[in-house]
Amino acid sequence: CDVAVATTYSIASLLNSTNANMAKVVWEHTHFYGYCDPKQYYAGFKGLIKEIVNKLITHPQRAKLYNKLDAVVVLTEKDKILWDKLHTNVIAINNPLTLKPILAERSETWKTIRVVLVGRLTEQKGFEYLIEAIYLINKNKLIDDLKLYIVGDGQLKEELANKINHYKLNDKVFLLGRRKDINMIFSDSDIYVSSAV
Repeated sequence: CDVAVATTYSIASLLNSTNANMAKVVWEHTHFYGYCDPKQYYAGFKGLIKEIVNKLITHPQRAKLYNKLDAVVVLTEKDKILWDKLHTNVIAINNPLTLKPILAERSETWKTIRVVLVGRLTEQKGFEYLIEAIYLINKNKLIDDLKLYIVGDGQLKEELANKINHYKLNDKVFLLGRRKDINMIFSDSDIYVSSAV
């Protein structure tokens, strides 16, 4: 193996402990403050505690480990600027997306407005907020025919299915699971939404 890529802190720790002769890279697949951003998620005393943990423990701990590795890969140029203060070899690589197949003609003509989301069904992705938004749009009759297609799998699948049932949106919101035909799904959609928080 010439290159080993760690996608979590724990795997990076394990990778650091090996003496194998290879390039060791960690891939931060969340924004710089994604682990405990007090301004976005917390207020008051709890937010202050989280901010202290973030500044004194989370980032220094990561920086100490990551500086023993060869590179840190991040998702955005903004994150690169922040990580550049903690590591000497930071590379920004955006999520890959092949545009040519997505710009292909739709497989059918749709009268419905089709919204698609793609991602892990985890709290961080904010899918529950979009389901609630579809409920409000439907309840207030803001758009005649709007459908939401959620592509992905994860720990919140059952909870999201329950929320869809609770709001009686079984004909409006669809959990498609993991799919290999993602380009066709994009082609057949009107709007792509990212609800990540």
